[in-house]
Amino acid sequence: MAGSRRTTAWEGVPGGLHPDATPDEQEPLTKALDEGLRELGYVEGRNIVFERRFAWGKQERLPDLAAELVRLNVDVIVTGANPAIAAVKQATAMIPDSGRIRNELQTMIPQALEHDGDRIRVHFERINEMVLPRDKQARIRNVLHWYKVNHPVWFDWLELV
Repeated sequence: MAGSRRTTAWEGVPGGLHPDATPDEQEPLTKALDEGLRELGYVEGRNIVFERRFAWGKQERLPDLAAELVRLNVDVIVTGANPAIAAVKQATAMIPDSGRIRNELQTMIPQALEHDGDRIRVHFERINEMVLPRDKQARIRNVLHWYKVNHPVWFDWLELV
């Protein structure tokens, strides 16, 4: 289901991974989750979008389904079964901590950052050399460029100017 993201204070795309149940079997839990979220102001299709995946009892499908949810860049993956939890852990093991890097940039060089919605542009020319010498700026730029190239899904928020 498609939808615009980040139009409310929090809006997200949770992913659900169901190892054994079919969509019909999962419906009572799905309805309960939907009702609980609706009470909190989240309505599917308006300010939250669900990406649900079902293994239909074929646990060998779990790693591929978990990896698919990771590639979709969902905000959270919800599951309750141990085999599905293991598959999610494996699928997310290599995700770089882009949130940590974003926070470090905001702490270290806030004067160089330009915010545009969810995107952040880094203007290295705005950094005072007394605060951060040019050689260290170059190293930071190279590291950020590496993350941007090698993990584009997780660093789509980053622009280097």
